[in-house]
Amino acid sequence: MQDRRPLGILLFLAAILCQCAMDATAKWLTQSYPVGQVLFLRNLFGFLPLIPLFLPALRTRDFSPLKTNRLGMHAARGLATTTAGLLFFMSLSFLPLATATAITYTGPIFMTVLAALLLSERADKWQWAAVVIGFLG
Repeated sequence: MQDRRPLGILLFLAAILCQCAMDATAKWLTQSYPVGQVLFLRNLFGFLPLIPLFLPALRTRDFSPLKTNRLGMHAARGLATTTAGLLFFMSLSFLPLATATAITYTGPIFMTVLAALLLSERADKWQWAAVVIGFLG
């Protein structure tokens, strides 16, 4: 099996670049527009590229690929994502972008701890070392 970690790293770095561009744009826009409007348009434009994925189901009227057995979990994730976006965009209207970005660097620490507590995932000493070194950087 081919090692796909380099591709994963590249995709993650591209995601970080896009996230930084979105954060800077949100900071700029929340100075002139209500936070709710900025968040709504962010989510709307984020949804538009997904429409082609739904077209086959609409054409054939076969929605079985879109069905889920975990609707509650999807709803909870959607609510958490929307709440996180709203709170983050609100924080951008009060904080300098550099401060908000610095605070988000604590995310990997919280994710690693919560993955262990909520998902029973284990991080070895090297993964923890990477989290700590990344935070110190």
